[in-house]
Amino acid sequence: MRLPAFLSMTMLAATTMASAQTNVFYAERGHWTVMNSSTRCYAWNRPAADFNAAPYNGLQISAGPKSTISVDVFFWPGAVMMDREYRLQLYFSAGDVTLPAKPTIGDYVLASAPDMGLWRKLQDSKSLAVAVVGEPELATSFTLDGIDWVINTLTTCSAFLPKAPDG
Repeated sequence: MRLPAFLSMTMLAATTMASAQTNVFYAERGHWTVMNSSTRCYAWNRPAADFNAAPYNGLQISAGPKSTISVDVFFWPGAVMMDREYRLQLYFSAGDVTLPAKPTIGDYVLASAPDMGLWRKLQDSKSLAVAVVGEPELATSFTLDGIDWVINTLTTCSAFLPKAPDG
């Protein structure tokens, strides 16, 4: 009688531990770093240690469930106000787009609204210039060297994310 109870408890514990596991994705190539959180995949234009030490003048590409994609631009601390809405102008070599943006992490990061067209614009571009509508001092630019690897790696990373519910 004790053996079936022991086996059933062991199976329950193993099932609980397996469902609690988190899939981790991490890849680096050149100056790019791609990793996931529990809900999104991120590509930073600098190695993680460098980004942590100086999180400004940075580019983060964020991919999520259902192939959503957006960009986050890191400016100098104090550059944006948390209670404002912004419009981020993205000048790709493959064409321009202006998207609504909002501060996310603090007073230095603007996250664009998701836009499926960003996949193609990123893939077809070698550089990205960024400006903020009505804020001439908020402008920066980035090289997109290695962007094909980044796009492919974000796609691979997305397979590690939980599946989004349909709807």
